[in-house]
Amino acid sequence: MLGVPVGCPEVTQITASGVAYLAGLGSGFWDGQEDVSDRWCRARQYEPKMTYRHRESPYEDWQRVVERSKGWEKP
Repeated sequence: MLGVPVGCPEVTQITASGVAYLAGLGSGFWDGQEDVSDRWCRARQYEPKMTYRHRESPYEDWQRVVERSKGWEKP
């Protein structure tokens, strides 16, 4: 929907990897973010294929649905 490429990591459990990277940075196991970013590998990348016009219509529909869903619950 944003019209930008999406890179998918080689490791599918990226949340667990993120925790491990943060722990390694916090404990001094790695010297800095560069050490961690060097370990991230992209498995594949998806390129946007929808034109702006085709993306805009579903997005506008989604915005209308979100607006309609607000206020259903009474305080």
